[in-house]
Amino acid sequence: MKKISNLRDLLVEQLHSLYETETNLKKSIHRFIDYSDSIQLGRRLNRYAEKTKDKIARLEEIFSILNEDRAGHGNDSLDKAMENTKRTIKQIADRSVRDAAILAKMQRMNHLLICEYGTACAFARTLDQQEVARLLHESMFLEKETDNELSELAKEEINYKAAKEESFVFI
Repeated sequence: MKKISNLRDLLVEQLHSLYETETNLKKSIHRFIDYSDSIQLGRRLNRYAEKTKDKIARLEEIFSILNEDRAGHGNDSLDKAMENTKRTIKQIADRSVRDAAILAKMQRMNHLLICEYGTACAFARTLDQQEVARLLHESMFLEKETDNELSELAKEEINYKAAKEESFVFI
């Protein structure tokens, strides 16, 4: 790993983290879709997978603008969140509860990405890299949009179905 000696180096490190995370997330989303029961959740996750492809392409454009290599390292927080999600959903037998878990875990990863994109965007603005900042802001906006969509789905469908399943449990 390259030594970080200035804000530009820190921005590039942040970009490497985002790139690795998005690449891993793109693969993981399809596994989460396979585990989901809700048609609406599957559709939203498919849209998120498409947005993830766009974010990866945007990051590749940023690396080109900055004349930097894409190779880097992952993001421990997001990698652990993805592993935790996989482990949790495999432990849940009830389909509705599993959908609620998938949605909640996806939002957790989404919130971490909002933070990561926001930080990188702030670094780029400070470094007067306006095009880079614009591209990062677009990705952050997509993350916020996805968060709103997932929250809406949780409130309107997923959480209610999971709660109804509990009412059938007899002691």
